[in-house]
Amino acid sequence: MFYLQQGDASAIPALIKAPVMYFVQMSLLAAVAIFFSTFVAPLVNFFLSGGLFLLGSLFNPLVQSMESNTSTHPAAKAFAQLVGTLLPNFANYNVQNPIINPTQTIQNETAYYLQVTVYGFFYIGILLVAGILIFDRREV
Repeated sequence: MFYLQQGDASAIPALIKAPVMYFVQMSLLAAVAIFFSTFVAPLVNFFLSGGLFLLGSLFNPLVQSMESNTSTHPAAKAFAQLVGTLLPNFANYNVQNPIINPTQTIQNETAYYLQVTVYGFFYIGILLVAGILIFDRREV
């Protein structure tokens, strides 16, 4: 609201990016929770969803450090890449640091935000379809 009162509307698109990425991230987490809720108890669902969120948030820096380290065994790199591909990458949605620290920049912001949003919606779709298929086969 401060920007609107001052007449500087050019900063509004930069301020909208973080809430949109946070929304997609939380939608992905909700899809993970819905997927797990189709076949596990609520308490187990809570811990599985939270654990997957932590793994998805922390695994990306681990994979990047393993790729840059030359002494890491190629099999370990391949396994880390496989796990990193299968896990939802929640670290992609943490855009707060570039907002707080302007020296860290994304080369093509529009392409990055579009790619991350499409990745999130694609992963959400896969999880929801898998949850529907699992729930459809259950005997209630």
